[in-house]
Amino acid sequence: MAADEQRLRVAVLGAGLIGIDLADKIRRSAKLELALVAGRDPNSLGLRRVAEMGHPTTAGGIRTVVEAGPFDVVFDATNADSHAEHWAALRPTGTTLIDLTPTGLGTVIVPGVSNHRAATHRHMNLVSCGGQAASRS
Repeated sequence: MAADEQRLRVAVLGAGLIGIDLADKIRRSAKLELALVAGRDPNSLGLRRVAEMGHPTTAGGIRTVVEAGPFDVVFDATNADSHAEHWAALRPTGTTLIDLTPTGLGTVIVPGVSNHRAATHRHMNLVSCGGQAASRS
């Protein structure tokens, strides 16, 4: 990355297996800065693991993500029931939200197939867990 290029400041909503795996991948990225991982359970193993990696965590959920922002990108690795609330909270902030839940909300982007469309949308859905796994290259 050139010295004049800035890393994107990102947050992960969800401290379960998908969120923690994503946090680990983000922390190794040259283009993304893992600025926050948010969960809801202060005693969660996931939040402890991310804190051990040296990254900020919160058990304040979406409320704390909005307060700590703005973020360039927020990855929602929570659940389908909570995603609409997360988009409603983040939409006014200008943050791009990538939905990793099976809600079907947002513009569907299939990694490796239609990712060229991603730059024009602020609310994206990465199809489903099965679709994400199947489309990895």
